[in-house]
Amino acid sequence: MKHITSTALAAGAQETCAKSAEQSLPGMGSITLQPAFRPISRRDIMAAVNTCGRDLGIRQGAVVVLDALLSCLPCQGADGRETLVSPATLLTIYASNETLCFRARGLTDRQLRRHIETLETAGLILRRDSANGKRFPVMRHGKPIGAFGLDLSPSSRNPTHCSRLPSGAAKKQMSCAGCGRRSSGSARPAPNCIWMRPSPSSSTGCATWCAAQRLPFVRRVQPSPG
Repeated sequence: MKHITSTALAAGAQETCAKSAEQSLPGMGSITLQPAFRPISRRDIMAAVNTCGRDLGIRQGAVVVLDALLSCLPCQGADGRETLVSPATLLTIYASNETLCFRARGLTDRQLRRHIETLETAGLILRRDSANGKRFPVMRHGKPIGAFGLDLSPSSRNPTHCSRLPSGAAKKQMSCAGCGRRSSGSARPAPNCIWMRPSPSSSTGCATWCAAQRLPFVRRVQPSPG
């Protein structure tokens, strides 16, 4: 009973410390204030962004920066395996511009800032600026409970919001998914393969859809009648 009581008191004290830190440092990204969402892998987040990036006005450079930001998340278990991004993961990145430029394939500081602004405008990240504009973590008992920096909560809690866009990638996915049903011939397509006619536009669209769904893309051209 004594052990249970002391553990409960310690947990309560840690929560109190976290709340006091949030009150004394308003505006910081905090684990206790992060929205609830279903755990998701970093790979699935990038797949969703790659699918709808054009509709959101995101170019390849901004996608690379988002990938660099995701690489800074603490998503490695004790056994070295990749873990899912969850509400218990601190989603505010406090890495320096130098680190982000290195992870973003050697972008310049100016390019990095421009792409970060693009991601913010697209609603994929939030800025958590400190009073002096610096990024840094807020530690408790040797562990970060919050941070000032770039918050990835929007990307993590709703990575597939592009599927609700009225046009563009979402329609392309549905159109490409139906390529197999529109093709002729008695033979049935192999699982996870898309049959289609020789059209450059449909080829590109189907390949993109397959890549987003992590399915193998097989280009099989039906013979022309006669």
